[in-house]
Amino acid sequence: MQKTNRTVIKEVDWPKEIRLLVNKKCNYRCSFPDTGIKWCHEDGAHFFSDDKEASFDDFVFTARALKQPFHLEKVKIAGMEPLLYHRIGDLIKEFKQAGYREVSLTTNGYFLEKKAKELAESGLDTLTVSIHSMNPEIYSKITGSDSLDRVLRGIARAKKAGIRNIKINRVMLRFDHVWQDILFFIDWAAKEKISIKLYELIFSGCLDQKSYFSNYLSWRSLLGYFCKNGRLKEVRRFLISGRERLFWQLRSGVRVETDIFNQKMIPKIASFCQTCPLASYCQEGLFSYGIELNSEMVLSPCLLRDDLSLDVWDLVKARDGKRLFLSISSYIKKLVD
Repeated sequence: MQKTNRTVIKEVDWPKEIRLLVNKKCNYRCSFPDTGIKWCHEDGAHFFSDDKEASFDDFVFTARALKQPFHLEKVKIAGMEPLLYHRIGDLIKEFKQAGYREVSLTTNGYFLEKKAKELAESGLDTLTVSIHSMNPEIYSKITGSDSLDRVLRGIARAKKAGIRNIKINRVMLRFDHVWQDILFFIDWAAKEKISIKLYELIFSGCLDQKSYFSNYLSWRSLLGYFCKNGRLKEVRRFLISGRERLFWQLRSGVRVETDIFNQKMIPKIASFCQTCPLASYCQEGLFSYGIELNSEMVLSPCLLRDDLSLDVWDLVKARDGKRLFLSISSYIKKLVD
């Protein structure tokens, strides 16, 4: 069969995944280097209260109750730092037993060296580690933790434990000698046979505009490098969110993911996003991660719109799977029709 260099275009009507933010704790405080100004948006943290936190059984029930009616195939475990969750291995086992084709987890990697074996033995399919610089000094300034070597050891331990699909997330930030850092990062990933995902810094109302402007860096600055050293292999178009995920294959062997949000350009996108006053600031779109629930059982389809949240705490606590599905499905229909 003759090989082709043609880019594959795939359209995704609805991402068949559920993303669960399992806790409210993180041992890092991700800030702009040398400023102390926090940039991490703490996905879901704006809903947090002191008196509500889902139990282990709540997460298991929710994943099981929604799998079949929504035709879900993947569970993404996230949070503030999910490896601080006390029963993370048991949770992975439950999701695998529920029949999910893929269970993934995103972590800052600090506890990975200790937890890698447990994650592998529990059946974790995909491990994503966030590393925003390969320079130990810059890494420490960003995270507030002098732990880059520890994280890299954790990744090595995860590979040795048998976790085959490992990815590295990196938020593009501007700092001195950033291009040398990025190229070293890409070369390291190629050597380790690890794929990488480049994110652009997400703007939110809590960020100081001057700090955002001073530290923002687009992955598009690497377009010339990508074109010279590889090719665009695949584009996935998420029709509800208007998000496009681009997969670049470099000749070094490394696979790089990037995103584009084109809410005005895709005809099938929900009209809700097309008329949203915050669309110009958005970089992810509506339901870009499928069904996302935080540890208070609040569904949030958009990072920028707190007013769109749906509280399903009572339905989960009542173990009413039918009403849980109907509540979420009618809510989605109202937004995307």
